[in-house]
Amino acid sequence: MAGTGLIRTRKGKELRWTGDSCNLIVLFYGIFDCRQVNDGEVDLSDLKEVFEQCFQINLSGYFRRYGDQAKEVDVKDKVFGRDGECGE
Repeated sequence: MAGTGLIRTRKGKELRWTGDSCNLIVLFYGIFDCRQVNDGEVDLSDLKEVFEQCFQINLSGYFRRYGDQAKEVDVKDKVFGRDGECGE
């Protein structure tokens, strides 16, 4: 389900999450897993809240939904590539 909130770029272009919410969940889990925010000193629930606020989307049940998704594909494999590296 897509979010209804809009984000504007400096150029005034409106951005909104139009993909499946599961994909957004995989994205913030990947960011969390690779310790990309606050040197890894952040709670997963705080990242979820930021994504919810940013895209005005409900990500409730994210633990269960991520678990279902992770059974199919490893998050690093899906988000960062087959080698599982989180670096550049």
